[in-house]
Amino acid sequence: FQTWFAKYRPDAIITLHREILGWLNKAGVRVPEDVGVAHLDREPEMTDWAGMDQNSYCIGSAATDMLVGQLHNNEVGVPGFSKAILIQSRWIPGATVTGRKTKRQLVKS
Repeated sequence: FQTWFAKYRPDAIITLHREILGWLNKAGVRVPEDVGVAHLDREPEMTDWAGMDQNSYCIGSAATDMLVGQLHNNEVGVPGFSKAILIQSRWIPGATVTGRKTKRQLVKS
């Protein structure tokens, strides 16, 4: 990771891994001053992280509603077509991301 980071020096990292903050800290990289970090599946206890709240409770509730509907309609076996439910996620601001300008914006200024 440190070799990759030193080579590419990204403005931001989007991840599913909490360990990344430790890796960056070990490399002497400051978050969010040197790089912003956002988590794709931010959980409520990740209070200092910026990232996406996937609304897991709503997903579970929607899945339960779908299952109850199938039971009420006596739907059994493999369905003839797939059904999907989309639950919108939402951005949660946090200390791991700031509104700083990117390297590209600084060059244009």
